[in-house]
Amino acid sequence: ASNGKPGMWLLDPTDVTISDAATSTLPAGGIYTPAAGASTSNINANEIKALLVGGTDVTITTASTGPAAGNINFNDGPGALGTFDPTRTTGLNTTLTLNAGVNGNVNINKPLTFTQVNLVVCCGKDINVNRAITMTRASLLLSAGGNVNQSQFAAITSTDGNVAMCA
Repeated sequence: ASNGKPGMWLLDPTDVTISDAATSTLPAGGIYTPAAGASTSNINANEIKALLVGGTDVTITTASTGPAAGNINFNDGPGALGTFDPTRTTGLNTTLTLNAGVNGNVNINKPLTFTQVNLVVCCGKDINVNRAITMTRASLLLSAGGNVNQSQFAAITSTDGNVAMCA
């Protein structure tokens, strides 16, 4: 809202992949519904980016049900490695929150560069940071029920922001 808090987009399927591929199911009104009977769904990264840049907080919460662990995979699409880079230049920071289910992992397999967009990652099992995360005027929280694993290719950089990791 122009004179109030940003809006929120809440998604709550089972396993989720965020990538450059098309969103599985997104009916009118921005309410995400996974395909009936599907244990995995895809959300297009550019749709999330547009919401964050436009002032809307986005929360993706998965459930650990049936064969689905409730994982969240932030992946690259086919082709060259691209960076997910939401940048806000005015107004309050927005926040992307990834909450994986009690048996779920969060896997960061795409470089993330956030400017004035916070990132909160929570999960029941492990957070696997396999690509770089760069934060500018924003905060990063990685909170895992298991481990926070950071690969050698995954520098975490923060300029004018906070970084907290707990496992």
